[in-house]
Amino acid sequence: MASVFRLNLIASQLGNHIVYPFELALFPVFIRIGIAIFHTPPLPLEHRALFHAVKDHPWDTTRILWRWEWHALVVWAVFAAVLAPILALILHPFLDRLLASKLKAPTSQSS
Repeated sequence: MASVFRLNLIASQLGNHIVYPFELALFPVFIRIGIAIFHTPPLPLEHRALFHAVKDHPWDTTRILWRWEWHALVVWAVFAAVLAPILALILHPFLDRLLASKLKAPTSQSS
Protein backbone atom coordinates (compact mmCIF):
# COMPACT_ATOMS: atom_id res chain seq x y z
CA MET A 1 0.00 0.00 0.00
CA ALA A 2 2.89 2.36 0.71
CA SER A 3 4.11 2.07 -2.87
CA VAL A 4 0.64 2.95 -4.21
CA PHE A 5 0.76 6.26 -2.35
CA ARG A 6 4.49 6.69 -3.08
CA LEU A 7 5.42 6.64 0.58
CA ASN A 8 8.80 5.78 1.97
CA LEU A 9 8.70 1.99 2.41
CA ILE A 10 11.24 1.94 5.22
CA ALA A 11 9.38 4.64 7.18
CA SER A 12 6.11 2.80 6.56
CA GLN A 13 7.48 -0.47 7.92
CA LEU A 14 9.13 1.29 10.84
CA GLY A 15 5.81 2.93 11.71
CA ASN A 16 4.05 -0.45 11.49
CA HIS A 17 6.54 -2.04 13.86
CA ILE A 18 6.39 0.87 16.31
CA VAL A 19 2.60 0.77 16.69
CA TYR A 20 2.34 -3.03 16.78
CA PRO A 21 2.78 -3.27 20.59
CA PHE A 22 0.01 -0.68 21.02
CA GLU A 23 -2.28 -2.73 18.79
CA LEU A 24 -1.61 -5.84 20.88
CA ALA A 25 -2.16 -3.94 24.13
CA LEU A 26 -5.44 -2.44 22.89
CA PHE A 27 -6.83 -5.66 21.40
CA PRO A 28 -8.45 -6.84 24.67
CA VAL A 29 -9.89 -3.35 25.11
CA PHE A 30 -11.40 -3.46 21.61
CA ILE A 31 -12.83 -6.92 22.33
CA ARG A 32 -14.49 -5.67 25.52
CA ILE A 33 -15.89 -2.59 23.77
CA GLY A 34 -17.15 -4.83 20.94
CA ILE A 35 -18.85 -7.10 23.47
CA ALA A 36 -20.57 -4.08 25.02
CA ILE A 37 -21.63 -2.53 21.70
CA PHE A 38 -22.77 -5.71 19.95
CA HIS A 39 -24.24 -7.34 23.10
CA THR A 40 -22.35 -10.61 22.68
CA PRO A 41 -21.70 -12.92 25.62
CA PRO A 42 -18.52 -12.13 27.54
CA LEU A 43 -15.25 -13.68 26.44
CA PRO A 44 -14.05 -16.47 28.76
CA LEU A 45 -10.55 -15.21 29.38
CA GLU A 46 -9.73 -17.87 31.96
CA HIS A 47 -7.15 -20.25 30.56
CA ARG A 48 -9.03 -23.40 31.57
CA ALA A 49 -12.42 -22.30 30.19
CA LEU A 50 -10.91 -21.34 26.85
CA PHE A 51 -8.85 -24.55 26.68
CA HIS A 52 -11.87 -26.76 27.39
CA ALA A 53 -14.01 -24.88 24.87
CA VAL A 54 -11.39 -25.38 22.16
CA LYS A 55 -10.91 -29.04 23.13
CA ASP A 56 -14.59 -29.99 23.44
CA HIS A 57 -16.18 -27.75 20.78
CA PRO A 58 -13.47 -26.55 18.35
CA TRP A 59 -15.78 -25.41 15.55
CA ASP A 60 -18.19 -23.56 17.82
CA THR A 61 -15.29 -21.95 19.69
CA THR A 62 -13.72 -20.83 16.42
CA ARG A 63 -17.02 -19.30 15.32
CA ILE A 64 -17.48 -17.52 18.65
CA LEU A 65 -13.89 -16.27 18.75
CA TRP A 66 -14.23 -15.03 15.17
CA ARG A 67 -17.34 -13.06 16.18
CA TRP A 68 -15.42 -11.39 19.04
CA GLU A 69 -12.51 -10.65 16.73
CA TRP A 70 -14.83 -9.26 14.05
CA HIS A 71 -16.49 -6.97 16.57
CA ALA A 72 -13.07 -5.85 17.85
CA LEU A 73 -12.03 -5.12 14.25
CA VAL A 74 -15.11 -2.96 13.72
CA VAL A 75 -14.39 -1.03 16.93
CA TRP A 76 -10.73 -0.63 15.88
CA ALA A 77 -11.76 0.67 12.42
CA VAL A 78 -14.05 3.29 13.95
CA PHE A 79 -11.36 4.21 16.47
CA ALA A 80 -8.76 4.54 13.71
CA ALA A 81 -11.11 6.56 11.47
CA VAL A 82 -11.63 9.05 14.31
CA LEU A 83 -8.05 9.08 15.61
CA ALA A 84 -6.20 9.36 12.27
CA PRO A 85 -7.54 12.83 11.33
CA ILE A 86 -7.00 14.05 14.89
CA LEU A 87 -3.38 12.88 14.82
CA ALA A 88 -2.93 14.47 11.38
CA LEU A 89 -4.19 17.82 12.71
CA ILE A 90 -1.92 17.61 15.74
CA LEU A 91 1.22 16.43 13.90
CA HIS A 92 0.91 18.51 10.72
CA PRO A 93 2.31 21.79 12.16
CA PHE A 94 5.16 19.96 13.87
CA LEU A 95 6.08 18.04 10.71
CA ASP A 96 5.86 21.23 8.60
CA ARG A 97 8.31 22.97 10.94
CA LEU A 98 10.60 19.94 10.90
CA LEU A 99 10.58 19.83 7.10
CA ALA A 100 11.19 23.58 6.84
CA SER A 101 14.15 23.35 9.22
CA LYS A 102 15.63 20.47 7.23
CA LEU A 103 15.24 22.37 3.95
CA LYS A 104 16.87 25.52 5.40
CA ALA A 105 19.74 23.68 7.06
CA PRO A 106 23.07 24.41 5.33
CA THR A 107 24.75 21.44 3.74
CA SER A 108 28.32 20.80 4.77
CA GLN A 109 30.61 20.74 1.76
CA SER A 110 34.32 20.10 1.77
CA SER A 111 36.48 22.55 -0.18
